Amino acid sequence: MELGPMRTLLYGAIVGTCAEASTYPFEVVRRQLQMQVQAIKLSALTTCTKIVEQRGIPALYAGLVPSLLQVISQP
Repeated sequence: MELGPMRTLLYGAIVGTCAEASTYPFEVVRRQLQMQVQAIKLSALTTCTKIVEQRGIPALYAGLVPSLLQVISQP
């Protein structure tokens, strides 16, 4: 069964969007871990908890829209 190029592109964009949205909070935590000073390194779980406590759950998705636009626009 042939999907055709338009369906292939559409399905690829949908899958890419789902993958990016589901892994994005981990990327936010990873970036926060990289920015920590060596003397006060926290675990990933502690860092995630700290982000949510200070700024709420939406902070884990800060910057998601530009990232999704990049995923969708890639061929």
